[in-house]
Amino acid sequence: MVRLSGHNAIEIAKQMAPNVRAWKHAKAVVGYVCQSDGQPIDQVVITTFETPRSFTGENTVEFSCHGNPLIVDAIIALAIEYGARMARAGEFTRQAVLNGKMTMLKAEALNEVIHASSLEGIQVAQQGLAGVVDQNESQLRAQLLEIAAELEAKMDYPQEDLSFESDEQIVNTLHKLAAQARASSQSYQHNRIRLHGAKVAILGPVNAGKSSLFNHLVGSKRAIVSERPGTTRDIVERRVLLDGMEVCFFDTAGARFDSDDPIENEGIQMGLEIAKEADVCLLVHPAHQELGVVLELQEQLGDMPCILVATHSDIASPENDLFDIVVSNTENTGITELISKIRTVLGLNKTQESRWVALSQRQQSLFQTIADHLEQSADALGGFLGPAVATEEITLALEELARLRGDDARESVLDTLFSKFCIGK
Repeated sequence: MVRLSGHNAIEIAKQMAPNVRAWKHAKAVVGYVCQSDGQPIDQVVITTFETPRSFTGENTVEFSCHGNPLIVDAIIALAIEYGARMARAGEFTRQAVLNGKMTMLKAEALNEVIHASSLEGIQVAQQGLAGVVDQNESQLRAQLLEIAAELEAKMDYPQEDLSFESDEQIVNTLHKLAAQARASSQSYQHNRIRLHGAKVAILGPVNAGKSSLFNHLVGSKRAIVSERPGTTRDIVERRVLLDGMEVCFFDTAGARFDSDDPIENEGIQMGLEIAKEADVCLLVHPAHQELGVVLELQEQLGDMPCILVATHSDIASPENDLFDIVVSNTENTGITELISKIRTVLGLNKTQESRWVALSQRQQSLFQTIADHLEQSADALGGFLGPAVATEEITLALEELARLRGDDARESVLDTLFSKFCIGK
């Protein structure tokens, strides 16, 4: 589908399809797009939308053509010949926001719907597209405005009995609102994996069976398997759909801390750096050998979520109960259990029922800042700083809410947001 949007969109479309006579709003007609010499390019379905009743709020024409890239390119070239230009990334959605057809929050949700890496992620993004984040923002704003007005009135008329809520009641409300904002912020880490996929790094000593396990997990032979130590030196990665979730697996160099090969040592260090950026690490170790390198790797990774995997279970049973999963690459056993464990550690087996959600890092940061201001407001009102400081903190929270919904969105902010969109959306 090729979309034209702008003041002259319909006039340009009429030149492109001169034999079409009916150009009515929201009506689809069949006709031919023709070169300037009258030679047909393709038979298409043409749908016209008149301003402001279109996605962008501008005159819009959509050509549904056959999918041959040569046809698409010819239609685009013809439109440019008659005065159109190529849309920039996200420009149609940007115009929808600027023309009041869509909020900034819904635009972010639309981008996540387009790029989500799993069906679960699409469902999360659809919540935002349905207006859940907008509703949360509106609810927070309405309650904060009411509290701010009441605190202002208390300071202006301290001797009057105007049936105000007590300070204790307002403090409790502020704590409740802060918890809701913080829940939205914290949800992003949970939603991020559903939306953008997960990174899983495989680490362990040499000849632990990491590359064989990697090949089992990605469903094809991507890594070289050999008994020779140090076979894997570069990072091998592969993206796969794992139970409907996009996961990128990284096979790293076998770790040993007594090697005098600088290239091998560099590969080991690269593996550690990749692991520290991953969402979960698989620490792989032969079942029949005592733990050593793996414990040192676990210490270096600190608080990183790790799964201890015992390999070579066809040779011997694990000598201790520290392992989370036991597999055999030769007999292909334990792989299903490992995949289930990965999902559990990533939090993908937990249901996400809360409507307090954040769909981008921008939203996460703003909701976190809002929660901090509301906690400080509650502390001020319940402590010795009093209502003046409490009101100031609420005002700062309201300013962050304005940034959240894009009221003060500068050109640079819009450029950053919509540069993430694909061309033509």
